Amino acid sequence: MKNALIPVVTMVGGGIPSLVGGSVIIEYIFNLPGMGRLMVDALNERDYPIISAINLIMGHHRHRQ
Repeated sequence: MKNALIPVVTMVGGGIPSLVGGSVIIEYIFNLPGMGRLMVDALNERDYPIISAINLIMGHHRHRQ
């Protein structure tokens, strides 16, 4: 199982910065609450379960498009 996840992590890991970066910029410019702002707050507080959940949701959303 561990060896099978290497390509999955590589593909998902490459797209996450663009997804999170875009949502963070829009949410901070327009002062909107959302997943980007939640992600930044979780990173600042080192809240790893929330960071993992947001990565999972955004990675799944990217895969479905």
